[in-house]
Amino acid sequence: MKRRRQHRRLLCICTMLVAWNMWSEHHSNWTHVLQNSDSMKEVQAFAIPNSMDRIGSKAFQGRSSLPSITIPNSVTSIGILAFDGCSSLKNVTIPNSVTSIQDSAFQNCSSLESVTIPNSVKEIGESAFLGCSSLKCVTIPNSVTSIGDWAFEGCSSLESVTIPNSVTSIGIRLLRVAAHWRA
Repeated sequence: MKRRRQHRRLLCICTMLVAWNMWSEHHSNWTHVLQNSDSMKEVQAFAIPNSMDRIGSKAFQGRSSLPSITIPNSVTSIGILAFDGCSSLKNVTIPNSVTSIQDSAFQNCSSLESVTIPNSVKEIGESAFLGCSSLKCVTIPNSVTSIGDWAFEGCSSLESVTIPNSVTSIGIRLLRVAAHWRA
């Protein structure tokens, strides 16, 4: 019974993607936004189509069984709460096309160990990585000029954060300093 439900969900997702690709061929000037769908609750792997130019708000929110995601070079923005609560997500590579990581984009991704932020990113939103308790190292590229409030709050495993001189605006409580850190 459970296997049949998973098969139906996968078929539904594939049908949605085919329809989306057919639609995008005829509406290539329109913005494509991936939004949250209950039919994707138990998806364990997902490749975002190349026709997408941004990941919408709450697109993958609460997908606790999603260990990895492939973000194509067509994506320019990662929306608010896009991956919030994806507690199995371990590693994320953000492509060079992304310019904005919006508020709470990766909030509460408790298994997230590493994230690669490319030189194209200009802004890291509020609470972008809040509660990513397994995150160990973050290198912020020279392209970033703004880091929002609480961006790395609750990242208790952080051993290293590199903030370049290009950052002109840092929000309050960027991160809570762990007891084992030295000033």
